[in-house]
Amino acid sequence: MEDDLRGGVQRMRLRRVLHAFTAALIASAALVAVTPSAGQAAGYGLLENLKRTENGAVMYLSIRGGSGAGAGADAIMFWQSFNEGGTGVADQLWTQQPVGVSNYVYLRNPASPFALSVQGNGHTNGTKVIQWWFDEDNEYEQWAPIYYGDVRGFRNVGAENMCLAVAGGGNAYIVPRAQVIIWNCLGGGDDQRWYPYAR
Repeated sequence: MEDDLRGGVQRMRLRRVLHAFTAALIASAALVAVTPSAGQAAGYGLLENLKRTENGAVMYLSIRGGSGAGAGADAIMFWQSFNEGGTGVADQLWTQQPVGVSNYVYLRNPASPFALSVQGNGHTNGTKVIQWWFDEDNEYEQWAPIYYGDVRGFRNVGAENMCLAVAGGGNAYIVPRAQVIIWNCLGGGDDQRWYPYAR
């Protein structure tokens, strides 16, 4: 009788362990199924600046040091890059994540704990734009889209009348690795205008 009881308890424990293992396996499979890779993340795309290099090359919003760069890494302009699989690299893919009920957005990379921000919460022309730890309450990580037909400008909420721009963009051309900065919006020059590509 004791052996039967002991055997029944062991079988019950084994069933519980198997049930928990199966549930965990199903949950992890579902997570894998719905989590897109960095290059295929839904709603992510390139942000192309209207300004060109001297030889006519197109430049895209990127992060200095690539997707492995940490907090404080500079936002820069660079040619489009690809992974071995032919997908765009993560530091050049951006989403305009809505900020609550406002029309503001956070500019974020896939699978990144960062958002595009203004270095030191600055307010002056030429202040660097960097990636920083995502904080939904930080107004310097919030951007108000400005619509110019098919292109878009981004006014920083914390820095008020300052827009996302490219250093040296007031000249005829921009250069590869040019620093992304904030600058007076002033109606939006081409260096403050971006083509947002959805993927």
